[in-house]
Amino acid sequence: MVLALAGETAKPQSLADNLAKSFPEDTAVRFNYLPALRAQLALNRGDPSGAIESLQVASFHELMLPSGPTVDLVMLPVFVRGRAHLKAHQGNEAAVEFQKILDRPGLLAFSPIRALANLYLARAYAIQSDSLAAPEADAARVKIRAAYESFLTLWKDADLDVPILKEAKRSTRSGNNSYNLSPIGPNRIAWLPCGRVRRQEAYGPKTPGTLVGQFD
Repeated sequence: MVLALAGETAKPQSLADNLAKSFPEDTAVRFNYLPALRAQLALNRGDPSGAIESLQVASFHELMLPSGPTVDLVMLPVFVRGRAHLKAHQGNEAAVEFQKILDRPGLLAFSPIRALANLYLARAYAIQSDSLAAPEADAARVKIRAAYESFLTLWKDADLDVPILKEAKRSTRSGNNSYNLSPIGPNRIAWLPCGRVRRQEAYGPKTPGTLVGQFD
């Protein structure tokens, strides 16, 4: 999944095929990890509809708690589905997915997607606002700003040169409700508290914890 989130396709596809063959009866693999991985690969190919379709099998298992030491798989299909709806410019559907994450902080206390859900929720609200007229558009802008500020509060100690953090700050200061859905430069490293070291699709504070990488 790390390779897929970094924008690669061939290697993670090979790993996904091998995982499916090696663990054909594993519930977490079949209904959590593989659907999310295949959906992310579809997004890498520019196919958000295919990503959403890949995640249908995970719909009844999206709140499962995979066994083992990792917390990074919790609600991962929900997160990727939300990003797929963003890619498809489906703001309402995307907002529903990211709100699911924010409504369940107890499941995601140490997961990087909890903070990122605020950022992507702001982008979903921005898409929604495109079709609204005043005063609904004004109310939407308030929601956008609140979501950005929630993200910035969680990342108040983050590296200052993280591109997506800088973009969020610019959007908050300028009132610009636009959103960037394309890759934002080469793979980078930063720190996010999570208790152990691994690459993940997030940036965060430079404190002992998780090595994290590029996302859009």
